[in-house]
Amino acid sequence: MQARLAAYICDRTRVLAALSHDLKTPITRLRLRSELLEDPQARAKLTKDLDEMETMVGATLDFLRGQESGEPGRHGAARSHRGRTRGQADAASILAR
Repeated sequence: MQARLAAYICDRTRVLAALSHDLKTPITRLRLRSELLEDPQARAKLTKDLDEMETMVGATLDFLRGQESGEPGRHGAARSHRGRTRGQADAASILAR
């Protein structure tokens, strides 16, 4: 049971990392391209759209991480002395039993 749970947590972490990269990389690329736009109105509209997309991606990833209940996201997550988030520390303590 512990081995299956550990494998699940490992797989979930890998999937979240891949999703984060796959979703955020194109947004970053578009944000960089938007800086090259000469038309300030077009740049402002595109930047606003990219901000909204980034917010939606962040909310989706937080939901998938199980943080939809108002807990802070990745950037504001409380970390233990070993650098893990509370959720990772809780999972590690369950596996140690």
